[in-house]
Amino acid sequence: SWVQADLARGERYFVLEQDAVPVGCVAYEIPEPRLAYLNRLSVLPAFRQRGLGAQLVSHVIALARQDAIARISIGVIGESTDLQHWYRGLGFVDGETRRFVHLPFSVKYMSYPVDSLNA
Repeated sequence: SWVQADLARGERYFVLEQDAVPVGCVAYEIPEPRLAYLNRLSVLPAFRQRGLGAQLVSHVIALARQDAIARISIGVIGESTDLQHWYRGLGFVDGETRRFVHLPFSVKYMSYPVDSLNA
């Protein structure tokens, strides 16, 4: 039901396949002009450590460039330092960390400055 709600809101999903088998996905949303969200990045455990997540992120970056987006924003689990390090390696920069009463973890916001690469 949450995927249906995402789609109804205009979020787009992309599925990466290998040999016609879905192995990963990512969602892309433009909530306001010049801003995009990268959401729901996931690669099946058996297919991790092969660069597939980076391929999905690169796909979203390419879409953002086509859509004249200035910044891609993500939110990751604040305590997941390995994941944050991985995103930094792809060019994302740290933002604020927030706590929400409905979540048992903090949320670390990170962003990718699309415009800086188009100058």
